[in-house]
Amino acid sequence: MANSLKPTRKKIIRTASLSWSLYAFLGGQLKFLNQYYEMMTIGSYNKEVEPLVEKEGIKSVYIPIERTISPIKDVVSVYRLYKTFKREKPFLIHSMTPKAGLVSMLAAYLARVPKRAHSFTGLIFPTKTGIMRKVLITTDWLICRFATHIFPEGQGVKKDLEQHNVTKKSLKVIANGSIRGLDLTHFNPKLFSMEDNLQLRMDYGLLPEDFVFVYVGRLVNDKGINELVIAFNRLSQNYPEAKLLLIGSDEGESDRLRNQHGIL
Repeated sequence: MANSLKPTRKKIIRTASLSWSLYAFLGGQLKFLNQYYEMMTIGSYNKEVEPLVEKEGIKSVYIPIERTISPIKDVVSVYRLYKTFKREKPFLIHSMTPKAGLVSMLAAYLARVPKRAHSFTGLIFPTKTGIMRKVLITTDWLICRFATHIFPEGQGVKKDLEQHNVTKKSLKVIANGSIRGLDLTHFNPKLFSMEDNLQLRMDYGLLPEDFVFVYVGRLVNDKGINELVIAFNRLSQNYPEAKLLLIGSDEGESDRLRNQHGIL
């Protein structure tokens, strides 16, 4: 009788400031891992996450995590995460955004979670100066202090962490640098006909002969979009067939783009 019982799966909890980020970046991976581990996500709620949670078929807990500096709310987040970790008893917490990394790693450390991993999907401090730069470096230092495993998404992020003495711990870049890899069956140009591609160009006012540069990400200043547009404007003076398509959102952001350079 005992042999017929399925062994208990170890629990993994993935955290981010916004739950939507987890499902957007890790779509498919969560569902796959759920075959071998009991997967769960934690992050702030937004309505777009509901169909993604259903698609992945895993449990999602919503705990508000502020993306900006907010000491009182951050303490509340740490407490709620700590209580959740003590209740759920995961063997691994894995965070992937800066503020979620800070509060999750601290809460996981206090809850004595055995494995605490953080993925640096980018760094903010290299673009800042003065006191804000020091605050951000200290934040990343704290994340590394409480984490047991640290994964920079690429060699550039790893180099910055090392050069600024953020941590002396081992830094492991997965494969050639990624947080999930690419599903080549999904990103397959053969899935789309020439007619579909031409219609999509027409929908965005693009001509068949236009050479299109595409940016996908948050539409905020710290992503370097102002510099990108300035460079592109210079390029387009000599190459009028070049076009730049910005795809993303600034919803809930405090670092929104200013209405300049024809961006907005």
